[in-house]
Amino acid sequence: MATKSVEPQIADLANGWLKQYKLDYRLEQQPLNSSIDNALNEYASKQGGTGVPASSCPNSG
Repeated sequence: MATKSVEPQIADLANGWLKQYKLDYRLEQQPLNSSIDNALNEYASKQGGTGVPASSCPNSG
């Protein structure tokens, strides 16, 4: 029997704390800002290819 990950529960707990203190936070797939998004798009991937194409990023454009 496989062990279930507790990561989603930990992330939910921590995000609740951030929200409680009215601190700005982003979920894993949400963009931070255009400068960071552009750097990630241009940086080479682990497999040696280019970074994530801008067309596949949410809120790109």
